[in-house]
Amino acid sequence: MIRDGKHIDELIEGRVNKNIEDFAKDITNQIQKYIIDNGEDRHRADRFFQVSEWKDGFPTTYSPMSIERYRVGLQFSIAKIVKDKMIERDTKFLLNKINSML
Repeated sequence: MIRDGKHIDELIEGRVNKNIEDFAKDITNQIQKYIIDNGEDRHRADRFFQVSEWKDGFPTTYSPMSIERYRVGLQFSIAKIVKDKMIERDTKFLLNKINSML
């Protein structure tokens, strides 16, 4: 049951956060699947190596990254870029839906 306008915003924000979390989890699951499909032991597939330094367009240094740390960073980056726009879009959609029912 919706109590007031602030409650609507909280519900929409919670839904948006869940969508962002699910998207980040899907991406990291695909990375893990790729690692396993390319010969890595599934027990060691919780880490991968990412390029940490480039020179003349070629990678020169790699550093290990845990899948979980990558997922959290990805989720934060996505939220920082699109969260407000997603909330605005969903709020507008909800208001249009309510107006069409009146």
